[in-house]
Amino acid sequence: MSAAFASLEKDADVVFMLKVVDASSWVSLKNFIYSKSVPKKNSSLGFKAVKATHKIRYLLLIFLSLINFVKSVCRERSGILFTGAGSGLICTNGNIVDSYVPSLIASETGLLDRTHSYFLSAHDVMDFWRNRHFLWSRHVVIHSYLVAPWRALVQHVFFGRYFPSSKLKSAADTIVNRLEATGVHITTDEIVKLHYRFVAGYWFFRMAFALLKVRELYVVSAYSNSEQCAAARSMGARVIELQHGIIGALHRGYNYCTESSLLPTPNEVVVYDQFWKSELLNGQYFREHQIKICERVKYEIAKKEGSLSIGPYVVFTGQGLLEKEVISFLKEILKRQTKVAVVYVPHPTESMEYVNEFRKELSSFNHFLLAKDLGLSTERLVLDSVAHISIYSSCHFDAVALLGKTYVLDVMGGNLMTHYASTSPSVFVCINSADELLEEILSE
Repeated sequence: MSAAFASLEKDADVVFMLKVVDASSWVSLKNFIYSKSVPKKNSSLGFKAVKATHKIRYLLLIFLSLINFVKSVCRERSGILFTGAGSGLICTNGNIVDSYVPSLIASETGLLDRTHSYFLSAHDVMDFWRNRHFLWSRHVVIHSYLVAPWRALVQHVFFGRYFPSSKLKSAADTIVNRLEATGVHITTDEIVKLHYRFVAGYWFFRMAFALLKVRELYVVSAYSNSEQCAAARSMGARVIELQHGIIGALHRGYNYCTESSLLPTPNEVVVYDQFWKSELLNGQYFREHQIKICERVKYEIAKKEGSLSIGPYVVFTGQGLLEKEVISFLKEILKRQTKVAVVYVPHPTESMEYVNEFRKELSSFNHFLLAKDLGLSTERLVLDSVAHISIYSSCHFDAVALLGKTYVLDVMGGNLMTHYASTSPSVFVCINSADELLEEILSE
């Protein structure tokens, strides 16, 4: 997959072929293509995925976001916008905190002050609803809810009436052919629609940012929000990415075999520590002057939280991957009757149906708990655990920072985590069974 991406960027000049004004849709397409190559995620955050009893709240949150956007436009604008993720909101000591903003950045820029605009990406509807007073008072705009119907209108109604240009068709055919050799099956039509999706989002944010007079954009996960990055850069705004997960040479969003100015990548990246700075530099795309180190605020918050008093337990953080394999693995741990409890932490994008499958299969065991029912942050749960396990998760690195070790359930081919296991086997420990894990933790 990496070789195919490199070939497309270096030899086929796909970045230019997917040009949109002064940007390119390639970053967005690359992310979608990668997502298609991994085992299917059982997740969805769109209207169709919302339970019938929550749809009214979903629509009210859209209305709230519209009002908050109008308020943001009408008040005196600072020109600074923070685009975060709904999963970053944490309640600590009765206050809502955005855990994706490092304390140093918050104090230096006042990024979370009321004078600056505040966008969030989609998250669990009920979590948003519980925090609705914060969303209202802080004028938060859930941008995913607003851009989705616009995308649908432009992508399917307007662009759907026209055939793609010869340049776009050629780019799509080239991508399809290069990826076919890697076992990734995607159609020309899918590529064209993904490109039009980017175009729709780009113009939505160009208009929104013009109204907000954005001159600085702080963004969580720039590659996931490349439309916003492209719109901001088109306006001459500076884009600063705040790390929230895995980055570096092996991550699709942080390495490119071209330095084309069309790529809507950030001007600067704020990382957790020296390890991640080195990882980013190893990708040979970002330069040292573009990287700044700021300690992760989630660790500061976690150390001040209460703890879970249930005796020894392991934490498994999900990614919506390989549901049957994960349930089977957790079931084997619980069957051993070692009195080691299991806490499953769903990924923010895992659907309610997906999570309920874990309840159905594992709730008969007294020592099984879901993090959603505990009211503690993932970082605090990891901090107090005897071990952290996952297939592929940024929480592996949280566990290394908090516990000094993490376990990789080695059941997925092409898993990035096996790279770290090969370079640091005593820190990233690969396991294949519950017995291997229990033998490890019970011997310590």
